[in-house]
Order: sequence, then structure tokens, then C-alpha cells
Amino acid sequence: MAFLAMGLFLVLLMGILPTRSEIGLLRSNRWSLFFQNHCGIAIGMITLVAVIFRIPYSYSDIGPVSASHILSVSTILENAHGVWLPRLLNFGLTFGIAMTFFLLIRKKDFLLGLFFFGVIIFFFSSISDQSRIAYLGELAAIFLTALIMLTLRIKKFWVAAVLWGIGSYFRIEVGFLLPLLLIYQHRRFGLRSAIRFVLVGLLFLIASLLIFWPAGVSPGYMQYANYHGAPERSSKMIAANFVMLIGNETIQSKNFWTNMSLGGMVFLFLLGSSYACYYLWHRKTVGGLIVAAFISLFSWFLFTPGLQARELLAPVVLLWLIAGYYRDKPSYYWAVFLSLSLLINLQVGMGNALEPFQNSSYSRAIYILAIVNLGIFLCAFVRFQMQLGEQNRSVKFFLKQYMTELRTALIRKIQITPFQLRKKDLLLVGLIALAYGGVVFYRLGSWATPQTGVSLNSPSQTVEVRFNKPVDIQTLVIYDAEETGQFAVAQWVNGKWTPSTVVATDGYYVLKRQRFFASGVERIQLIPRPRTGRINEIGFLDGNDRLIQPQLVMETDGKLVPAAPHPLFDEQAIMAERPTFLNSTYFDEIYHGRTAYEFIKGYPVYETTHPPLGKDWLASGIFMFGMTPFGMRFSHALTGIFLMVALFFLGRQVLASRFAAYTTMLIGCLDFMPFVESRYASIDTTSVFFMTLLWIFTFQYLRRQEATDASQIPYATLVLVFCSVALAVATKWTGVYAFAGASSCFILLKIRQWFGSKHSNGEFQHFWYFQKNLVPTIVSGLLLFLLIVPAIYFVSYIPFLKCSQVAGIFSWDSVREVLASQKWMYQYHSGLTATHPFASSWWGWPFNFKPLWLYSGGYSGPGMKEIIVSLGNPLVWLPGLCSLVLIIYHLLEQRRFSVMHYCFICLLAVYLPWVLVKRVTFIYHYYPVLPLLYVSTAFAVEPLWKMNRSGRRAVLIMAGMAAGAWLLFYPAISGLEISVDYIEKFLRWFPKDWVF
Repeated sequence: MAFLAMGLFLVLLMGILPTRSEIGLLRSNRWSLFFQNHCGIAIGMITLVAVIFRIPYSYSDIGPVSASHILSVSTILENAHGVWLPRLLNFGLTFGIAMTFFLLIRKKDFLLGLFFFGVIIFFFSSISDQSRIAYLGELAAIFLTALIMLTLRIKKFWVAAVLWGIGSYFRIEVGFLLPLLLIYQHRRFGLRSAIRFVLVGLLFLIASLLIFWPAGVSPGYMQYANYHGAPERSSKMIAANFVMLIGNETIQSKNFWTNMSLGGMVFLFLLGSSYACYYLWHRKTVGGLIVAAFISLFSWFLFTPGLQARELLAPVVLLWLIAGYYRDKPSYYWAVFLSLSLLINLQVGMGNALEPFQNSSYSRAIYILAIVNLGIFLCAFVRFQMQLGEQNRSVKFFLKQYMTELRTALIRKIQITPFQLRKKDLLLVGLIALAYGGVVFYRLGSWATPQTGVSLNSPSQTVEVRFNKPVDIQTLVIYDAEETGQFAVAQWVNGKWTPSTVVATDGYYVLKRQRFFASGVERIQLIPRPRTGRINEIGFLDGNDRLIQPQLVMETDGKLVPAAPHPLFDEQAIMAERPTFLNSTYFDEIYHGRTAYEFIKGYPVYETTHPPLGKDWLASGIFMFGMTPFGMRFSHALTGIFLMVALFFLGRQVLASRFAAYTTMLIGCLDFMPFVESRYASIDTTSVFFMTLLWIFTFQYLRRQEATDASQIPYATLVLVFCSVALAVATKWTGVYAFAGASSCFILLKIRQWFGSKHSNGEFQHFWYFQKNLVPTIVSGLLLFLLIVPAIYFVSYIPFLKCSQVAGIFSWDSVREVLASQKWMYQYHSGLTATHPFASSWWGWPFNFKPLWLYSGGYSGPGMKEIIVSLGNPLVWLPGLCSLVLIIYHLLEQRRFSVMHYCFICLLAVYLPWVLVKRVTFIYHYYPVLPLLYVSTAFAVEPLWKMNRSGRRAVLIMAGMAAGAWLLFYPAISGLEISVDYIEKFLRWFPKDWVF
């Protein structure tokens, strides 16, 4: 509760940093003048409120207590349990830090100093009291650091040196300030002053060593080494830093990024500290020293293994000080976000201490916080680098120009019409689609798998196989086709039948092998138990995996016939192949691909948890190419290519520029998920394709209404919108989310038109708009919806109804069957309680956590592996997420309507419903969000491209990095056989969640 209260407090702080004009108004206030003249009263009042705020949990081991504890002094004393002393010291140090802040800031602005005094004293009230030890070490380090800054500000150099000498003995963080203090003294007062400062500091450091070490108080660096280096602590090292992000919290990993080990981390920390020294060399003021200390300590936190979450306290507090000292709003916002990150990190740490990383949500939360912390560090780096004067004028100009272009684009994009398509555009889009299609269809699946076979339905249908001489068999190969069952294998050796093994036939068009050790075999019997289902082929391999050809087969009537023409042995060449995804079904193909085949054959339908249109489309590929892996996957792979073309037209409709259209398409081509999801027989890419069509026609309608007279209603576009809705919903019910987003955009458009409907004389004409646009649009929309959507949805069920043996496709029995199917689907999804080892939560999808392992080959060579993993390109998804944050920030800042408002409504409509879904979810449920994420990325990138050569170079570098990541991960997303060492070194960027 304390963490929640503090989180709300920090959120309320957003945007309330007083501006110069607000402070000017406050200064004219009578109470303000009173407090400035009696600052002790003001500080005392804030401190008293902070003390009262701390009472409910300051004297309890477990946090907040009831209100009666506040009123009863005796109860408080009874529950103290000896905890009051460290908590008292805690509050004293908190007050000292807040007071130091006030003294540092008040000379610049008294009221601002008072404001930050309150922020700090309340900030620590919730954080530090959650521990029995009360974080005294961290608070002492922060207090000494702030006190050193204050003494340097008032030019008490000897005091600062003494504080550094004593403090660096107890806390290693204080010791890190030595290079900064040396540079500050040298740049401000000369080399002699710096040398004297160091000598005095070292003298008191040695004195502390001689006094405290014999007394049993070890130095800070030894405490760190003993505490953080212990193996039993490795499972609880939950600081959300770069080390944790790459999975190197124990400094022992096979990952390429973590092979840097301790030396690499030390290098990164020294790099950050060196930049802090560089910054201070050019910015030789106390403010520059505060910034440099923040950079150095934040580098320590980010790049040091084995840290605790609470060691982020020092960077957070220094960032608060920077915000107040410079009255810098970006630093203020970063401090708020970093404080929230710290609060969540502490909360996760408390859960992790009880069950170290048993709950995968802990590690995912840490990953997200680590990304946020690293992002704040990079933003602060850019911000502070821009403050270094003339040498960064070009950087300032570049960023300012980019922000200006971005803000202009937010307004202009809704006013311009999409570019005219040329033959060159169609040719180029076709070439890109053709190239992408070549990559998608390469190694998509086998064209030829065993097609003939038999079903052995009773033990009387036993098959006997004879060889021309005694053979040694080590492997039995089966191409398991339809239905389920099992059969026993008996071998004829030395004149008698000997039972050998039992083989389960529970796969669906799967080539599989089973070990079968038999020496000197002359005959083999395959005995159904009691039935086998359909088997398309059986083969026998020797110890070198060479195919053994049978000579004769005894049929059920006792006749011996040649083995070659028999349905079980007529396609033997295929049986020598190694079982892979190329010749077998995998993942959801056993549901969707199977059902598509059942639609063609008229068999009872197996998969009924989704509407049938996606499986109708899969059936077209099977109809053309047969029931082979290629035939099952053909239609869906083709849809993946169509999706890339649709992304081009989506970028054209939303952003209206040629660059944005091509960029949207190319981003989609470089992402992993569309590629992976298009290459197996499923329905997700088909669903996303129809959603993309829906958004294309929705934005076409919106643009025409925004740009033309409101009385002109594009009915043809409305027809296309509702056709897309029907197709999307008939493929997967998640299409309803996309329709909800399109409907919300429609409502927003009508509200804008209502308030914008004016006559030529400038007066509002609401009745004219009501009569000419609103009523005709609503009426026609409802009629079109009722005519188109149910009709297309029902027609998609025709193959299903044929398989269900319903009398009359367009009869009432068919309608009842379709309605019963809808009821069953709703009951299935609402009542689903199944779990899955690769399930993931909605909040982790944008950060690419918990990829879905679709396929893992079981017959790879030693040290090799075949995998197919569904995930996103991290160099596409993270820039996309940053683009969303950047655009949202500017939309809130400008408060003017933009086409991106429509885009975000559609995006949230397909994402936010998953917050309420309680059933098991996977990362591919984020797939429908991706087209709009690509559009947002293209929107953020376009101003860079249009600015100058440097901007274009930046865009090309980002594109090159994304393409490089695609090539790096290609084996893992295509099923190519690679070494396990390659996977461990280069692909597992998040070792705890990226299980390949």
C-alpha cells in the first residue's frame, strides 16, 4: 500500500513543477512572503506533515497498520520490537538530504527549494520505511554526496575533502566521486588546490581505515564484494539494470552479450564515468558537478553486476536535484519516471525474495524496468550533451528541426490527400512483394509426402512383411496420417514370433521414427490394437539410417504380393528423409490444416473454436496441391505476401506520403512475426490481413469526409468497410476489436463534423448537417451492416454445414447450427482454463517477452538444433514503441487534432481488450497491433528522412540494423538447422524468457 500511495503521489507530481511565471505570482502572495521571511516555520510544517505521514507504518515490521495504532501511543511502543532506532536514524538522514536540497536550490529560488524539500522528504517516507534496516547505507551515501555539493557551493573545500575521505570508507559510491572532485577543484581553483583536496581526503580515508577496521567495521568495497559476490545471492540480484537485461546478473552466462563478463561491465561503467569527467571538464560549476555525479552513479547502477534495486536511490535523488537546481522540466519528468521505476523494482524485489524467479512475471517486469532505466539514461545523455556549448550546436539544431517537423506533420497529415499511384509505384510494390514472397516460399514445405495408405481397423487385418534375407532393423519409420490408434510389432526370428514393441499412431500427417532393435529378422507383423487409424507409409532403417526394402507382403486373405505396389510400401523413397517441419505438420496445423482438409473431404469437423473462413482459405491450397505441407501452407503464405502489399496502401491512406507508404511496407518485411506466422497453416495472418483492409477503407472514408463537403457520403467505401468487417470476423472473432476501433473513429468524425458544421456566413448549421449527413450515414451504415456482415459470415459456414450433414444449406436447420456454433465458441473461450509454458501477458508483448516456440526438431545432428520461434524483430518493435511514446507526447503537448488520433484509437481497440481477457494468451495476440505500429514508426521516421543528409543517414542506419537482426535470427524463424552454440551466443538476448 505504501508503494501504491507513493506511486500516486509521483503521478500527481507530473506537470506541477512551478514555472517562472507561477513562481512570480507566488512571490506576490502574502503567505509566500511570510514563509520566505520565516523559512524555519515552512520547513517545520512540511516536516511535521511528513512525520505524521510515516506514523502508520514506521513502527511495524510488516508495513501499514490500522488507524488505532496512530491514536494509541502504548500500542506503538508495544509493536516497536526494537525497530525504532534505525527508523529514527532513517528519518534524520532523510531530513538532512531534504534540507541540503533546500539549501542548494534556495539561492536560485526559495519556493522551488521548498517544493523539492517536500518532494524528497515525502519520497523517502514510503520507500525507506519498508525495510527493517531502513536503507541507512544508501541514505548515508546520498546525504554525504549532497553535503559535499553544498560545502563546495559555499567554498568549504576542507570540509568537502573530510566528508569524502570518511564517506568513501563506508560507501563505495562516495569513493567514485574522487575523479569528479579532482577535476572540479583543478578547473575552478588550479592544480595545487586539487592536489591538496586529494591529500586531505586520502588522509581521512586512511584514518577511517585505522580506526574502524580494527573495530570490526569493514570498508564499503569489501562489504559489496562479500554481499554481492556470494553465490546464494545470485538468485535475488533483481536490480533493473543493463546487466540484468542481458541476463548476466551472476556474471556467468554463455550468451554472446554476457561473455563480456565482469571486464565488459567494468569497461561500460568506466566509459560512463569518463563521460561524466568530460562533461564536468566543460561545465565546471557545482551544477555541472551534480550532473556528472548523476551520470557516474547511474552508470554504476546500470553496468555493475549483483546490485540491489535500492541502489538506484542515489541516481534518482540526484536527478531530482538536477531538476530543481536547473529548473529543468525534462529532468523533472525523468525523475518522476525513474522514481516510479524504483518503486516497482522494489515491489518486484519483495516478491522475488519470497520465491526467487519462480514467477516469470518478476523477470519480465525487471526487463521492462531495465529498458525504461536505460532509455532514461540515454535521454539524459543526449540532453546533457546538448548543454556543452558550441561543439553541440549542430546536435541542438538537428533535434530542434526534427521536433518542429514532427509537430508540423501531426497537423498537416490530416489535411493532405494521399499521393497518386503511378505505374512505377505498382511495379516497385510488385517487385518488393515478389522478393518477399521468394523468401516466404523458400523451404515452406514438401510438395510430395506419402498420399496412399490404409486403415487397419481390427486385429484380423494384420499385415505381415517379409524380407529376402535376414536383416538388422534399428528404426521403424511411420507416416502417420489420420485418426488415432496403435499397433503392435512382432518379429519372426529363429522360427517363432516374438512380440517387440507397440507404436502409437496419434499424429496427423507427421513423419516420425521409433527405435526398434531387431537382429536377423526375416518377417515382421503389424498387429492393430484394436485399430491403427490411417497410415500412409511404413519404412525400416538399419543402423546407418539406410532404407531396408521389404520384398513381400501377406494380405489378410493369406496371399503374398510384392511389397512395392502395396499402399504401405509404395512411396519408400520419402521414408528415408529426416523428419522435419518440411514433411510434417507442426503447432496449430493439427487444428486448422486438419479442418481445412476435412472441409474438402466432407469429414466431421475437428476444430470449431474459431469461425471457418480462415480454414476455408487454407482448403484452397490443399485443393490445388494436395494434402502436403506445401499445400496446407500455400494459401496462408500467399496471404502473408498480400499483407505486405496491404501495408503499403495502409501507409498511403493514413500518412498520405510515398515515403511513409514504402516505409510501412518495408518495416513489415523486416519484422519476424508476419514472416513466421505466414509460413504455417494457421488463420492469424488471414485475420490480420482483413483487419488491415478494414483500416485502409476506414481511413479512406475518414479522409474523404475530412477533405470534402459533409453532404457527400462515400457509400462505395462504406460497402468495402463492412465487407472487410465481415471477412475479419468470419476468420477470427478478434476482428470485432478492429471494428470497434473503426466505429469509434466514425463517432469521433461525426462529433468533429457536428461542431464544425457552419454556413457560409459563419453560423452553425447543425440541422443542415443532421439532415444531409448524419441521418443518411447512420441509416445507410446500419442497412449495409445488416445486409453484408451476416450474409458473408453465414456463407463462410457453407463447407462447415456440408461436413455437418445439415439438410439444406440455406434452411433454418443451418441457421440453428451456425448459432449453436457461436454459442460453443463463446463458451470455449470464456471458460478456457488451460495453461501453457510459453503463455505471455499483454503487458509484456510490446517488449517482445516470452516468444512462442512453434517447432523444435527432434532429429538434428549432435550439437545442432532446428527451431521456429514466433517473436518480433526487437529492432522493429522497440523503435515502434518509442515512436508511439514520442507521438503521444507531442499530441498531448499540441492539443490539436491529428490523423494519428484515429490511428491510436484503432491501435488501442485491438490491444486494450486483452487487458480484460483472463484465458491463456500468447505473443501472437499482439499481431493485429503490428500494422498500426509500423505506421507509427513510419510517421516518426519520415521527418528524419526529409530533413537533411544526416537524417537520411540515421534512417538508413536504423534500417540496416533491423535488416541485420533479421539475418541474424533467420535460422530461428525459418527452421534452418543451426548449432546450439549459435543460439546461446547470438540469439538469446533475454535468457530467462527467450527459450529457443
